[in-house]
Amino acid sequence: MTFKEFKFLSFLTLSLFIFQWSSAQSNWKDTLKEVKIKGIKVENSTNDQRKDFTAGQQKVEIDSTILLFYQHQSMSKVIEDQSTAFIKSYGINGISTMSIRGASAAQSAVFWNGIPISNPSSGLADISLLQVGLFQKISLLYGGSGSLYGSGNVGGALLLEKDPAVFQKKYSWKASLEAGSFGHHALLAQGAWQNKKWNWKATIYEHQSQNNFDYLDANGKEQKMNNARSQSKGALISADLN
Repeated sequence: MTFKEFKFLSFLTLSLFIFQWSSAQSNWKDTLKEVKIKGIKVENSTNDQRKDFTAGQQKVEIDSTILLFYQHQSMSKVIEDQSTAFIKSYGINGISTMSIRGASAAQSAVFWNGIPISNPSSGLADISLLQVGLFQKISLLYGGSGSLYGSGNVGGALLLEKDPAVFQKKYSWKASLEAGSFGHHALLAQGAWQNKKWNWKATIYEHQSQNNFDYLDANGKEQKMNNARSQSKGALISADLN
């Protein structure tokens, strides 16, 4: 190899190296800098975890505005009108049981703040004894989840809950009255007292109906309905400690 050829090859090699280095520098300048984004993971609540725990399970909460209209009615009335659950009622002063997705009444549980309130002897829950105004949240859980709610929960469950306790100094109360034909009247009164340590809530209700309407007997004679009077009274007191 002559000196002239060596000089040409050296110049060519150096030119290729400079070209590659310039291309690398150009790409480096055009590349965006790495950006790290940090955040805090929000844990799902117990209700959200339970809602998605089983395939096909669905939780439907009855709107608070609807509950306001039904606050003087029994639980069987609002469930029958505002859901797809089947209510078997035995008439005035008779029990009412609930069936969800074809399951029996014993396989459709009722929970008050996570506590089952079914009759321990029969395994059934008479929801006609429950007043809508006693609870702030009413939800229906469609689909069974025995590992979370017990082996009796096959078709679904009725969830009765109260609002989360707030610990600040405050007093509040409210009352409502309802009256109608055939000697119907109802009363609902609620009071709350809370401070930084305690949260007390009390609710009382009274419901009465004479149901003394007129009807025609087998002989076409007008009679007044007797022995159809219904009356119920109750109270619910809860206390939370901070």
